[in-house]
Amino acid sequence: GEVKGPGHVAGWLLPELCERFGLGKVAVSPSTPDGHTALVALGALQEGDAALVLGTSSVLSIQTGELHEIDEICGIAMDVFTPGMYAVDSGQSGTGDMLEWYVNNAMPASVQAEADKRGISPHQVLSERIEQPWKNTVIAADWWNGSRNTPCDLSLPGIMSGLTMKTRPEDIYLALLQSIACGTREIIAQCEKYGLRVERMLLAGGITEKSPLLMHEYANLLHRRILVGQVKEGPALGAAIFAAVAAGIYASTAEACEHMGVQEFTCYEPDEEHSEAYEELYRKNHALRRMATAMKTGETVNQKR
Repeated sequence: GEVKGPGHVAGWLLPELCERFGLGKVAVSPSTPDGHTALVALGALQEGDAALVLGTSSVLSIQTGELHEIDEICGIAMDVFTPGMYAVDSGQSGTGDMLEWYVNNAMPASVQAEADKRGISPHQVLSERIEQPWKNTVIAADWWNGSRNTPCDLSLPGIMSGLTMKTRPEDIYLALLQSIACGTREIIAQCEKYGLRVERMLLAGGITEKSPLLMHEYANLLHRRILVGQVKEGPALGAAIFAAVAAGIYASTAEACEHMGVQEFTCYEPDEEHSEAYEELYRKNHALRRMATAMKTGETVNQKR
């Protein structure tokens, strides 16, 4: 059948239902995942735009004018957001839910007690304790729910290195935060290896408001300016933009974004003073990921033998 994307008209609500509910003529648009509607709300419609939506997991989409077949990246789609453009779709299968796992299953009770006493979240308590994140000696790979991209292997388990008797709860929490940013950098590096370019990093999602520390670590570990959209419900806004196009209020998603999209962004700049320390953190994280995947491959070979 004919393939229709979001913002197009798939059909119309039955006239008898429109009459029953007192509605005019109602267009029905094809559906799309909520994370992808948030990308449209951010206005990530031009070549080189990379939009990242952070929640329990993450969605990263990079816009490009040329088709790139990229190993270890899960999806590429044409004409999704902008006619004639390709969206390289990727992401991570464990972000916010990995942090919640730590708080619910591995965090000391003393942290929760302090959070209860102060009337704040344990995430905030742990974040406040972190003073020099570039000095963290704990390294982690964010595979608590497998690896969705780079590599594409959902059977990979989470891994952590550098624990000592001096390690504190906030060190582990920071390692998880940094593993999320490093995982995103792994994906971007893989895409750039195949010829894509990333000009802008636009972010939305619940974690962007809840964890300014993670936003700083994104800027520091990616060595990029991070633009966080000031929007409470990015997916709902994106869905409304697609609906406005399908209803004929605007001729294109670009025009709809101009009138309805996110207008205000919080900018996070990388820490240039500690740039080399952050680069060393990333190198260690990258090495840990390579070692972990090699170990898993070796185990598989041994089992076959």
